[in-house]
Amino acid sequence: MFLTAGREDFKFLPGEYTCCVAPKKGLRVTLLEKQTVASEATGLSCGTLYTAGPPKSTLSPAASSLPTFRYISSLLYQHLQALEDIEYTKCGCIQLATTPEELKFAKKSYEGEVDMVRKPEAVKFCKSLEEVRDILPEAGPSVLGGVYTPNSGQVNAGLAAHKCAEIAEERGAIVRENVTVKKITKSNGVYTVESSRGEIFRAKAIVVAAGAWANDVIGKNKVDVYKVKGQMATSGMEAKQGEFSKMPVVYWFESYHAWSTKHTFPHHMTHDENFGRVTRHAYGKRSPSGNLFFGGDRFFPDHDADYEVNNKALDELFKKKIYPSLPSLSKFFSHDEAGSWAGIMPFSKDGYATIDCLDGEGLFVATGFGASGIMDAPGAMFFLADWLRGNEKHPYLKKFEKRPS
Repeated sequence: MFLTAGREDFKFLPGEYTCCVAPKKGLRVTLLEKQTVASEATGLSCGTLYTAGPPKSTLSPAASSLPTFRYISSLLYQHLQALEDIEYTKCGCIQLATTPEELKFAKKSYEGEVDMVRKPEAVKFCKSLEEVRDILPEAGPSVLGGVYTPNSGQVNAGLAAHKCAEIAEERGAIVRENVTVKKITKSNGVYTVESSRGEIFRAKAIVVAAGAWANDVIGKNKVDVYKVKGQMATSGMEAKQGEFSKMPVVYWFESYHAWSTKHTFPHHMTHDENFGRVTRHAYGKRSPSGNLFFGGDRFFPDHDADYEVNNKALDELFKKKIYPSLPSLSKFFSHDEAGSWAGIMPFSKDGYATIDCLDGEGLFVATGFGASGIMDAPGAMFFLADWLRGNEKHPYLKKFEKRPS
């Protein structure tokens, strides 16, 4: 979240990416983190990055906004990697189809991407297991085909966030950790933010980027955001040579196909309110050091601090979805040192983030990025920072205006 006392004076912002961009745009920024930088959803992110490259210039802003955000985010990570190792690699991404219906859906998705992207060769349709194995040799016989995007990649989200905060400080931003916001008030065009420790911050604009807890800070201007728990597993062995040593990011089409035919709440979830499974959402990656990360289930947490892994659901996801497609993966996750973790993500009912000014003056919000914050937020914050600087709101942000909560 951030506050500004004028064009040159910003304060209050939990959101490392905005903090990194804003000072470059002529804004003085103070970052207030409730805990520490990247201690919540960002630091717990698996860090997969999907992009097919820049979209065609002829597309509408609504159609090209997300692809543009993701392309800009990838450029940011490439730049950060050149400065310091944040474990970014452009390893590509392959999405797998395991049923005839999913393969048809994959072909349709491929055609949609080709229509949007500037370079059609940045998307490849794999119509058979053999073509998938040219990219992912470890693919098992349950795989029928898929879609490959070589410009996609992966990053260590925690390292990237810390590097952004470091750059922001170098540009004059102030980063304050372990500061909990108690309330926000406004008088005579100036916002006052009071922390739980009695500290006072005053400015003319605020950006609330508090993720799943944004509504706890905003007050009466509630936005469409709710808490979703995701969980992942990490291997106990490193894939350094042989199997999975050159693995792209892997996704499965099952969940995307299911979500495309079911537009009811909860959106993009794997389980309903009664913990009945709706679909299987799975993805994974290999870090540059060789660690493997797979998982993907999404469901409602039992409480705000529910970080306990549901091992039954995780085991079922691996046995029914991941291992049939990648059989040789099992030895990595049955190792004694294999582990798992869960985190809380900010989702919205319609699947879109909210990036808007809530009161028509200086109370801004950027939240609800779901599981795609690491992909979408850095690029989106480029345009938000430009708006905060006093320029016109970019058409890309129109799609993300506040909706009924």
